[in-house]
Amino acid sequence: MRIGVIGTGAIGGTIAALLDRVGHLVEVTARGEQLAAIRADGLRLDGAWGTHTAHPAAAETLQTRPELAFVCTKAQDAAAAIEANRALLEGIPVVIVQNGLAGLREAQALLPDSDCVGALALYAASYLSPSRVSVTTPANTYLGAGDGPPPPAAVEAARTLDAAMPAQAIDNFTGAQWTKLIVNQINALPAITGLSAQEVIGDRRLRPILTASLQEATRVGYARGVRYGSIQGLDDRLLRIVARAPRWAAQGCRC
Repeated sequence: MRIGVIGTGAIGGTIAALLDRVGHLVEVTARGEQLAAIRADGLRLDGAWGTHTAHPAAAETLQTRPELAFVCTKAQDAAAAIEANRALLEGIPVVIVQNGLAGLREAQALLPDSDCVGALALYAASYLSPSRVSVTTPANTYLGAGDGPPPPAAVEAARTLDAAMPAQAIDNFTGAQWTKLIVNQINALPAITGLSAQEVIGDRRLRPILTASLQEATRVGYARGVRYGSIQGLDDRLLRIVARAPRWAAQGCRC
């Protein structure tokens, strides 16, 4: 299958390399040093899912029309990347691989004639240097759209991806996005303080603040009518308990 991967950082680079390894014809987009390095040395993957060097066609925008595309840019760059590749994305399945809540909705607005679905990549990967990525923690990628059953495009894309790395289509993808948002909320205080997540959790002054932020974020979701999805050991039942619990009790929850 001809597959386009737009954005080849840690997540996109992993997807592109592993799809290449199982035999798909992969084309990627990149810029600057990353583009030059991929053209010169290939896209090198190592870590938890083994080693592989792919030699995909690479340019700043897609040059040929793929049968399936993955958009793996940072959220703030996604709209521009879709616009730049719109002519080759119209009418094909497009998978938006991003954290946050708005990416899939924005892609659907920009590509009304395409089957756009979302993906949550729960594995951890690092961009080590231009053209080199490493998978540090293996985990599933979940695909879907909306709060109902996964659409056919999500099921087919998950089947294609699952041949290369663990992936599955899920119900209530919107709820799973919200659960991932709560998981990512843990990173806020480390970003503010410069400490690691483990250091924040272990600090008796910061742990109550972290707990309060998690409870508040969870309650916002419930106020919007969200039914949280089940990922990484979290589900709607557990998050409802955390949201309602007294602060001292919520601090002891192993989320």
